Amino acid sequence: MTDEERQRQMEFILDTLARLTASTSQLAESDAIDRARRVRLEESFVVLLELAGRHEERLDQNDRRAARLEESMAELRRLTGQNGGDV
Repeated sequence: MTDEERQRQMEFILDTLARLTASTSQLAESDAIDRARRVRLEESFVVLLELAGRHEERLDQNDRRAARLEESMAELRRLTGQNGGDV
């Protein structure tokens, strides 16, 4: 192998090493960005689950209120002697 060939081979190796180093740096930056996105996504899921729980509680409260209202209306009809007409 001539000195020129060795020089080209060294340049190739150094160029390849530089590209790999740059790629590794880009991957590390990308991973950090992805990690931050995952954290924000997990936080968003927690908030959504809390909101869904509150929504479910409110629906249950409304169901209980509606049931009490229906019971009250039925009792009012019974007391007034009506059988299903509008009150």
